[in-house]
Amino acid sequence: MDHRYIIIYLNANWYKDAVVFTDGKIRLIILINEDKIKKTVKLVNQNFSNNLDIYDYYSGENMGNAEQINTEIPPNEARVFIVKPAK
Repeated sequence: MDHRYIIIYLNANWYKDAVVFTDGKIRLIILINEDKIKKTVKLVNQNFSNNLDIYDYYSGENMGNAEQINTEIPPNEARVFIVKPAK
């Protein structure tokens, strides 16, 4: 799996408060907001294989093979996504 397939942006800049864990097949993406204001973050998939889906960890929603995801992170909270092979 190409390690460069996902880019995370905040206001057109790289989002630095992100952690990504992988075992080579599944990715766990954690977006952290330590500020006192809400942040809107954009995840952009590059070289994203058609056989991978993105899941919102907390809601369990399968976001499918999305090319781009916009998400809001409340103050002092985190958003978590899982990228794994489609069923």
